[in-house]
Amino acid sequence: MNNYYFPGCKYKAHNPEGSERLARYLNERFGIIVMDCCSVGFDTPAEEDTVFFQCPTCGLILHDSGSQRRLRSVYRLLSEDDRFPWPDHSGRQMTLQDCWRSREDDDYLQAVRDVLAKMNIHPLELPNCREKADFCGATLYRVPSGRYHRLAPVSLVEKACFDPQPEEVQQQLMKEHGKLYRSEDVLCYCTGCLEGIRMAGHTPVHVLDLITDALR
Repeated sequence: MNNYYFPGCKYKAHNPEGSERLARYLNERFGIIVMDCCSVGFDTPAEEDTVFFQCPTCGLILHDSGSQRRLRSVYRLLSEDDRFPWPDHSGRQMTLQDCWRSREDDDYLQAVRDVLAKMNIHPLELPNCREKADFCGATLYRVPSGRYHRLAPVSLVEKACFDPQPEEVQQQLMKEHGKLYRSEDVLCYCTGCLEGIRMAGHTPVHVLDLITDALR
């Protein structure tokens, strides 16, 4: 039985150094095999293997494509790691933006909050949080990736609610959503949400950035 980790292509592009630090830690600490893109490597793990992910889209692709039997978030793994060097943010309060792509994954949503607690961060919850999440930046207002029909036909096609709009409408929708935020800095765990938070005029803080900074 093997353990695999899919780091997420968009997160790697967002923070290549942090992504590499986490991959190295997971490999050295747990012997986890670090994969590349979930779109091409989703069928590598066998039925008895455990697959870890951090990106909400990766999680849905891995789920729909057959790796769901032993699928866990890296946030859950780290929350249970008694050796991880958690930083102390002294009770800092920040708005937490949940992503609609994770709204059906209760353990993922709780694991994110568990690692925030480990870092002594107090999340300010939005009205549409957890299973009510309806945000993923402007991605819901753009034409979805054609790979979704092949890789996640249920999660990202049948259950999705994409509504493509012109760029100026996307910007307006993000600005309007930003009025809900209760802090300048806004926590997220999705690069689509990160972009949307920035479009809304706020400062996005990716939860995984806070985690990987501790590995410097």
